[in-house]
Amino acid sequence: MIIIVPITGELTSYDSKTKQGVGNDKNPIRPIDFNKILPEGCDFRWDAVSYDYEGGMTIVEITFAKKVTITELDNSKDPPEPLAWRRENDAEFYKRQANTERIILAALDGKKADELYKITGEAKLIMP
Repeated sequence: MIIIVPITGELTSYDSKTKQGVGNDKNPIRPIDFNKILPEGCDFRWDAVSYDYEGGMTIVEITFAKKVTITELDNSKDPPEPLAWRRENDAEFYKRQANTERIILAALDGKKADELYKITGEAKLIMP
C-alpha cells in the first residue's frame, strides 16, 4: 500500500537544484505520527520512500507481516523462553491487512495536510 502524507521536522540545509536536504539531528525529518491519527491495533511497517521537501510531503510504503503469537513459555528459564507459537494463517492475515488498509484510508480520506498537522499536533516542515 502506498500513501502520501505530510512530513515534519527541520532541514538545516537544502539545495533546490538537486532537491536534497540535510535534517536536524534534534528535530529529524519524518512523516507525521501515524499513531496519533489511527486507532490502536493498526499493525504495519512503513518506510518513507521519497521526500518532497518543497511540497512538505512524503511517499510512504506500508507493508504487513504475519503475526506470530507465543502460545507456551518455558518459565523455568530466566527470562522465560517460547516453547510453542502460532503463526497467523493466510485468511487471517489477508483479512487483517484489508481491515487495516480500510482504517488507514478512512483516517486520511479527504483530509488536507493542515488538518493532519492539527490532529497530530505536529509542526510543518521547517525549511532553512
